[in-house]
Amino acid sequence: MAKKKANKKKRTKEKGANKKILLIINIFLVCSIAFCWLLISSRRYEFVRDGFPFWQISLALTFVAVAALWVSKFAKKILRDRGRGTVIGLAFIVAFFAFFTTMVLVSHLNHIFDFSEPERYTVAIENEDYDIGYGKAPGHHKFIVTIDGDTFDIEVPVTHYYQFREGDLYVVEYHKGAFNEPYYIGVGAPTDND
Repeated sequence: MAKKKANKKKRTKEKGANKKILLIINIFLVCSIAFCWLLISSRRYEFVRDGFPFWQISLALTFVAVAALWVSKFAKKILRDRGRGTVIGLAFIVAFFAFFTTMVLVSHLNHIFDFSEPERYTVAIENEDYDIGYGKAPGHHKFIVTIDGDTFDIEVPVTHYYQFREGDLYVVEYHKGAFNEPYYIGVGAPTDND
């Protein structure tokens, strides 16, 4: 009788552990999908300064996320049940997603909360470029343009890439950014107001 109770208790404990693992996998999948969407949707911003914008904010929030993971009861329970390797691996996964998701999210917020009037430039398309994506990642469609003496690539929607050719006029908007990180966005064909 005692053996049956012990086996039942062991199975109940295993079911609880399996539920936690499934929860972690589900959270990972949801975060992955959200991360991919955020990453793909942010490609239209061509920041004036080179490099990764907002990396300092992303790094700080990554430290906060990893620290919250370590301090939480959840991490202590995993450490007790699964070992240090699992917690360290989970910390790296959380750090990776927190860093890049925050950077892309802040880039979106830089655009969403920018209420200043954009400056519109009508430029000639000097060249077209297509960067092949890695693996199954989508490629990047770009126009090479010059604004105020600076030549750069600006990422454009695929429809613009096939609609316009080298030498055509194209409208690019300059935005100051809500967090003082200026960027360009490709708009399309010039109108009578441009």
